[in-house]
Amino acid sequence: MGSVIREFLLCTLIVCSITSSYAQSFCKIEKDYAVFCNYEKAQGVHFKIRIPRGWTIKEGNRPHIVAKLTPDNSLSSVVVFIDKGETFISRNQAIEIYDSGELERVLLEEFTFRQTPIEIVSAENVFIDSYPTRFIISTYTQRLPGQLDSLDVLNLQWTIFYEDYVIQLNAYIIDELGKDFLQEYYDSISIPYSLVLFDHYNL
Repeated sequence: MGSVIREFLLCTLIVCSITSSYAQSFCKIEKDYAVFCNYEKAQGVHFKIRIPRGWTIKEGNRPHIVAKLTPDNSLSSVVVFIDKGETFISRNQAIEIYDSGELERVLLEEFTFRQTPIEIVSAENVFIDSYPTRFIISTYTQRLPGQLDSLDVLNLQWTIFYEDYVIQLNAYIIDELGKDFLQEYYDSISIPYSLVLFDHYNL
């Protein structure tokens, strides 16, 4: 189980460039929520998340990348990853994994491999829709496609072991000149905590 989780987490730590699909065929928009039911890339997980005002949701174009949310005219984003694991992980087991520091070690290992210095600012257990979640805040500097200079990135990462699935939401908040960094931070924080996981075993 550990190797599968580790492999998945290593894959999801890479900042992905996701092409857009402007037709919202991959989800249903209900007021300010995007609802995902029976969507293939969600691997059988049914859920909804709130889209902040001034943000757009787009479909991911790689395996396990369900969606990408972006503020208008900004490089920042929140990306939703879902993968199916090999075994059921209880809430107590999830907390044990979080408390072991394994997710932080995986994060450091990935950035060491990429030769990108990273600082883990904090790591704590929180709850999203009653599920224990590991919330990690880190910072690093990266040159993004189309950018001449490197930009400071604040990475907010939420990892949820949801029964026999791994759900990860990654917020990449870019410190851009002329952008409201604080507003993007608050909007990015609000998205994971709006997540509602439907009971997919009883739909």
